[in-house]
Amino acid sequence: YPLIEGVFGETALFHMVMFVFFFNVAIYTVGDYIFNPKRELKIKSILNPSLILMMLAIIFALFKVQMPKIVMMTTEKLGACMAPSAMILAGTLMAEKPLKSMFTSKRIYALMVIKNFLIPAFFGIVLYLLGVRGEDYVIMVSVTALPMGLNAAVFPEARGGDGTEGARACFISTIFAIISIPLVFYFITNIGL
Repeated sequence: YPLIEGVFGETALFHMVMFVFFFNVAIYTVGDYIFNPKRELKIKSILNPSLILMMLAIIFALFKVQMPKIVMMTTEKLGACMAPSAMILAGTLMAEKPLKSMFTSKRIYALMVIKNFLIPAFFGIVLYLLGVRGEDYVIMVSVTALPMGLNAAVFPEARGGDGTEGARACFISTIFAIISIPLVFYFITNIGL
């Protein structure tokens, strides 16, 4: 989320959290089911710390609840640990495979074309047709152009699966994002939205 905050400011994070919230619900429902098809869908599996905190953040923002400074500092410090921790896990998973194997999967390249180019284009068109304009439009389309989150590596590992393929996809997605993010921003800014 640092890119969105850096480009649009801190207030844009609220809009992004609202957009990403439904994606996170899908991860903890559909994602759990993919890793364990025999598992029953229960509210407990959806209500995890991440989603609970996201819901609280939305509620606090809507009602302009001011948190004590110590709570804000603590959550900021804990949040700052998450990305490096996930990167360490992804790096550890990737280190187990030969470097050459990172770049030889045609499947991952096809996935990255879909993730980094086709999904932003699809969302851009759908949101435009739905009448979404301005900063909200730019934020939502921009979020879809960001590299794959490290959840692709962390989620399978946490559920007893192999996160190596996900780590590899995150790495390649980040490389693709060097091209896709500027292209998406160029497209958005030049069509006058």
